[in-house]
Amino acid sequence: FDESLLLKLKVQSLHLQEHAIWYKSYSEIEMTPLDMYNPLDAHQDHLSQQHCYDGTGTLAWLASKALAWAFDQDVHGIFSKYIMSQENQKRREKTLILELGCGTGLSGLATLLLTTPDAASKLNVKVVFTDSDMESLDNCRDNCELNGIPSDRYAHERLSWGMPDTYPSNCLGAVDVVLAADVLYDVKMIAPLLQTAYTLLRPHSLSGNLAIDQSDGPNFASEGGYLILSHVPRFCLSREDHEHDDHNDPSDTDHSSTRTKQPFQLLEEHIIHLALSCGFVLITMFRPHMVLLQY
Repeated sequence: FDESLLLKLKVQSLHLQEHAIWYKSYSEIEMTPLDMYNPLDAHQDHLSQQHCYDGTGTLAWLASKALAWAFDQDVHGIFSKYIMSQENQKRREKTLILELGCGTGLSGLATLLLTTPDAASKLNVKVVFTDSDMESLDNCRDNCELNGIPSDRYAHERLSWGMPDTYPSNCLGAVDVVLAADVLYDVKMIAPLLQTAYTLLRPHSLSGNLAIDQSDGPNFASEGGYLILSHVPRFCLSREDHEHDDHNDPSDTDHSSTRTKQPFQLLEEHIIHLALSCGFVLITMFRPHMVLLQY
């Protein structure tokens, strides 16, 4: 690949209320993940696809920034309930967080900076950053060092979604929270992401019938793991995907309502539909205006 691309990385910062996250990334310009996927000249036939450089992991995408800000503001209690869970602290020596498709690592870095160990609270959080791209992992490791994070509070592992032989053995069924921010830009990526997260998370133990409370979440006998997905719509569903979801949802008898919904709403419903089929339960959801207007 063109090595000059790597020289364009520069140190930037994301400001929270009481912290600043320093990270190396490409200059922020208007492009989509697909624009970044193959920056090589398409006419260079002598280069095979395996030599193409994928720069998506070295750019700070909007959804990762939004998730960092959401944690900082504790929107819907997303940070206090799930990251700083007292149940996690009582049960385990460390709260284990794993970020899928970490890229620059903004979401995980925000988690680490907002959970600095405190003698009074005995808070102890470790983040495992994962990505399939080694250049991204190397850059993420540099970003951890840029922010002065102690090395015993994080780890970096190469992981490919849907390929269990790449999953860290010490994380299987042991992760308290999986983070994923701006990692979906093809409909085929949704199921592998969800299946991977489900395999890594600690299983929930149900107490009787599953009861959902909008404020407290499902009634579980013992707390299991959670997936926090920060998503910016970057593709639309096909008609076949819409019809497949409707066919598998017996509660939705008004198929005509699909025609009145915005594309991003249909995509949200599709992601939720696949998550439910994997065994997840939707606890809460909020839109960007609840986060971005504060910054």
